[in-house]
Amino acid sequence: MKKNLLNSYVIKLLDSIEQQLSSYIKIKDPECLHRLRVAIKKIKAINSFTKKVYLENYDTELLKPIFKEAGAIRETGLTIQLLKSLSPPPTTLISKAESQRDKLIQQFLNSSTAYLQAITDYRNNLNFPEKLGNKKDIKSYFEKARQNALEILQRKDREGMHEYRRKIKNLVYVYDVLPKRLQEEIDLDKKLILKQQHQLGEWHDLYVSVQILSTLKISNGAQESIEKLEEEEKRQFQAALDKINKFEI
Repeated sequence: MKKNLLNSYVIKLLDSIEQQLSSYIKIKDPECLHRLRVAIKKIKAINSFTKKVYLENYDTELLKPIFKEAGAIRETGLTIQLLKSLSPPPTTLISKAESQRDKLIQQFLNSSTAYLQAITDYRNNLNFPEKLGNKKDIKSYFEKARQNALEILQRKDREGMHEYRRKIKNLVYVYDVLPKRLQEEIDLDKKLILKQQHQLGEWHDLYVSVQILSTLKISNGAQESIEKLEEEEKRQFQAALDKINKFEI
């Protein structure tokens, strides 16, 4: 198998994180933060894989601040979109949320130099094993991870559903790194997983939105809109659960 495969892959992800961060500094496009966070999630998935296969911990501690702060900006933006969709829209809360978002963005920009240095430091400390690992151990990793995801799903609750989605996404992230020949030997329905995680992603965004609304003091005039969102979240959750149980990965 190709040497230094994991190091090469993670270095490309770090390059992407740098590019997205630099772009965000210039144009403030939220999509840059989304792509940045996805790249970090992929690195975290690789770290989890190496921990299981090589019994060593390659943590992402240096990347946690940028991941967390980018997530806070995204969540605040989601809150603003949601508040604006209510009828009537709670203008005072919207203004407050927009002010909070602007504050978070400024804090993020002020920390950008430190974030870039953290990415450089992480890259300089990369030390994944040269060889990918024993084929039997890798196949065992996928089977155990798949079973673990299905066991979590049996909880049939929202936190379990979210954790299930995170687990199956990680499986795909790791699978995509592997050589084609090895992929063909692993029992993984990537097409089904991508379909499931997309559906769960739509549900989860709505779930997070409803959770955010439950913490805010919103005028009674918008209560009907909130109740409709809550009912839609329940419908999407049950629909997703039914479909996933019918077509297991």
